[in-house]
Amino acid sequence: MNLKQLKEVIETLKDLSDNESKMYGLGLDMIEYVNPYHNLINTLLDSIYTEESCEMFYWFCYEKDFGRKKDLGAWDENGKEICQEIEGLHKHLKLLK
Repeated sequence: MNLKQLKEVIETLKDLSDNESKMYGLGLDMIEYVNPYHNLINTLLDSIYTEESCEMFYWFCYEKDFGRKKDLGAWDENGKEICQEIEGLHKHLKLLK
């Protein structure tokens, strides 16, 4: 997956997550509506990336909140910080292939 495609996937997931949170705040639980989309995206990612790469992708999206949690980091085996933004995630995913 090239950088532009990865950005589109992450931005779409971020928008979906933000909209789901807004709806939940209004008392609407959209989990049954959005779960099929998440399952589809997960299936496609599993066919593109290794298990380790998928774990890093999910960490970036759901733990690091799509890169918005600046105080949460990941480091490579040399202690160098990785995956602070989508570009760094893309570079790291390419190394894990």
